[in-house]
Amino acid sequence: MSSIPESWRKYEREVNRVGAPAGWDLLRKWTYSEVWRVTFEDGKTAIAKIGTGHPAREGAVYLDLVSPLDIPQPRIYHSVKHGGSGVIMMEDLKGETLEQVPSENGYLQAARQLAEIRKEAAKRLGTLLNESSYTVTPEDTLQTLSSISRHPFLNEQQKEVLSEGLKVIPVHLEKLYRDYPVTLCHSDYYPKNLIIQGKDVIPVDWASAYLSPDLGDLYCLLLCAEGANVDREAVLKAFTSRLEGSLFVDLDWQITLGGVLWTTRMLDWTLRYGIDAMPIAKEWVPEMVSDLAELTGKIPNNP
Repeated sequence: MSSIPESWRKYEREVNRVGAPAGWDLLRKWTYSEVWRVTFEDGKTAIAKIGTGHPAREGAVYLDLVSPLDIPQPRIYHSVKHGGSGVIMMEDLKGETLEQVPSENGYLQAARQLAEIRKEAAKRLGTLLNESSYTVTPEDTLQTLSSISRHPFLNEQQKEVLSEGLKVIPVHLEKLYRDYPVTLCHSDYYPKNLIIQGKDVIPVDWASAYLSPDLGDLYCLLLCAEGANVDREAVLKAFTSRLEGSLFVDLDWQITLGGVLWTTRMLDWTLRYGIDAMPIAKEWVPEMVSDLAELTGKIPNNP
């Protein structure tokens, strides 16, 4: 496609700041986000993204939280907010995702990279921009659980699972935030968002990132590794090989609680956005609630 897509006409100035486009290829489109590969007249390419609602924050996340860190990341050529929409022009990273080429080595790389990201972000905390607006507090999590527990899409049995979580996790959140450092969490550390480039694993799609001590990203990666028949213990060992000090303490508990918090966020996102934008998302809800019940049951009454 050589002409600019209709959805990009009002952002044409933003595109031209990067180069003169010669072609457009649609990579992904859904209600709240669309992603294109733009080929410029000089043969170079870039990724062009429009996000509305929650995805509109991705450009700010890159600039505030990701770009200042010494971690593998795509270059952001231009990013701007237009009302409720966010526009990003970014580097077109070459390479395949871990989802496209799943391997044990790839998962081990991803685990080591996750540990390095968390270590680097924790070290830089206090110097990043707008940290307070990205920080998820224990109170925020409890408010999210409370809100979900009243959602009209859920049946009474499902709501009871959420209500039980509200009784169980407060003391665990208190320990987590007291004993472990706040750091950067991707929140969507899936193989589809992990690009393999040689020895580097480059996470993309940071729209849902936040600051917290939780290990939801590791829980997500371990879950995917098991689904790909990759040895869970090998992935966990790769992650812990980059840990230091007290971060080793109660690691199983950290991962289980991370699973509770990660699943809570996924369920919240699905109920807020997914069930309206993607009909299939309604089918995810029972499994998410079941996972929450199982994970909550694994953590003791007193940590």
